[in-house]
Amino acid sequence: MRGNFEHCLVRAVLLIAMAAASGCAPISKYPAPPRVRDGTLAPASRWAASARRNLNEQEASGKSLAALRVALAENSPQARDIANIALGRFVESNFDGASPHEARFTGPDGVIYHVGIATNPRDWSASLLSRLAPIRPTRTRAAALLQWSGWGVPVIGESKPDHAAQPFEPRRGYRLPVTVAADMHMRGGVCETSIRFLNPEVTKSVRIGGHMRPVAADLYAPKRATFRGGNPLILSLRWLFQVDRFSYPTRLIFMQPYDPNRIPVVLVHGLLSTPQMWGEVVNGLQADPVIRKNFQFWAFFYPTGQPIPLSALDLRKGLRAAEARYPLPRGLVLVGHSMGGIISRAQASGSGGNALFNDIFGKDAPRVAERLPRAPLLRDSLIFERDKNVRRAIFICVPHQGSNMALAGPAGFVASLIRLPNNIVGAAAEVSDVVTTLDLRRPPTSIAGLSPQSAFLRALNQRPIETPHHTILGDRGRGDSPNSSDGVVPYSSAHLATAKSELIVPAGHGAFRHPMAIAEMQRILRQHLVSAGGAGGAREPAGR
Repeated sequence: MRGNFEHCLVRAVLLIAMAAASGCAPISKYPAPPRVRDGTLAPASRWAASARRNLNEQEASGKSLAALRVALAENSPQARDIANIALGRFVESNFDGASPHEARFTGPDGVIYHVGIATNPRDWSASLLSRLAPIRPTRTRAAALLQWSGWGVPVIGESKPDHAAQPFEPRRGYRLPVTVAADMHMRGGVCETSIRFLNPEVTKSVRIGGHMRPVAADLYAPKRATFRGGNPLILSLRWLFQVDRFSYPTRLIFMQPYDPNRIPVVLVHGLLSTPQMWGEVVNGLQADPVIRKNFQFWAFFYPTGQPIPLSALDLRKGLRAAEARYPLPRGLVLVGHSMGGIISRAQASGSGGNALFNDIFGKDAPRVAERLPRAPLLRDSLIFERDKNVRRAIFICVPHQGSNMALAGPAGFVASLIRLPNNIVGAAAEVSDVVTTLDLRRPPTSIAGLSPQSAFLRALNQRPIETPHHTILGDRGRGDSPNSSDGVVPYSSAHLATAKSELIVPAGHGAFRHPMAIAEMQRILRQHLVSAGGAGGAREPAGR
């Protein structure tokens, strides 16, 4: 019995090995091309199918290009599918893991193919792209809103990090939506093949093979890849407790290279979180073509355990650096969730000169002010002007009046575990001996800053929000609004009487990802576009 089993096992292994060796198993990430047995597309169908199974990259490239040349001569759905699959296999063979380059191949049709990279101001620059990563099909409702069929091969364009040229790019570089398209022309027996790296967000159709053809696109996969990287829970915990070890090239991060024709939307996450939380929101917002055309997305990344005024200062510095480098003719929009909303509010409000500082330190303010030259970190975080480029703010589940969760027993223990860097500890030490109204023996962490008794929070609430703003909050679906809570922030704390609009979402503290919240953000951004000098929404009402 055992001998028969071993014999069958060995036979099965040999059959699998023989099948792999003969190239029967597909190795490409792309599906099989349509089978065409007769007519002009028949050889293209055979070559594309063979290239898909061919392990020899040189031969696979030649067959892919030959299939592409034949398919481009027609403008039918079958021709499009064959062309896209053949071009996809060529991309896998030549650009997956390698920089775009020129090359020559000989096809099974005896034609020599010279492949070059074409340049167009509307396309992604080949110098920006270090790799083109094939996309595996994703079939979800969210993905379908950001995908459309056409000619060309959607891929993820990965840039090589270059923070000198792109100071606000993510640590791993950009993950960009790219559609690879190819056009071919015979010249003296050589098929000149021009490869273009289209930006499908701006190029909807392109001339290929003498015809204007719609461009295929997948905007979902690159955005998903942008917000992927490490376990978000582990990163959230790390940057809550290990503030002293936080290191990042820049805390303001662009999701794509700066586009002067689009208004920045700056996303600010809250306590125990990272920019990864915004992935679903960005994809949801970009499903709206008006928003996709007129807005770009930035994110603020910071260690959430540090004092809130210092996080606000870090955002202020990041915005100033971006504003100094890039023109913002129509300003920007801030979107803050939870504690991120307080940080955002500190950009849309000024300190009123020394007013906020005086409110915080009370009778001790004159003596503390004398020490400020020795504590510039303290000075800059409490005395500031509002950012006039902030033209609108959206607050989501924000504890403007604080949250009693910060007073709960475990919160104090958690706060005691947060490790603050020496510059923060030193700034507090410079003034602690002249402060009687506050206990600065240990600098207040972000958790203490969320308490209703927080001196900074109470002082900031006295300052007007000097830009149009909107509120989105949750009530956990219990139907008890407005006497409700999202489980962390009560309605009474999140409500702003000065808001242009307010929407209560049947969700908990993570209401930012609820479809109603995303739809409300779409409405607000469309409305903002009108006031900012664009088109796409209704005019803003005079009041709430």
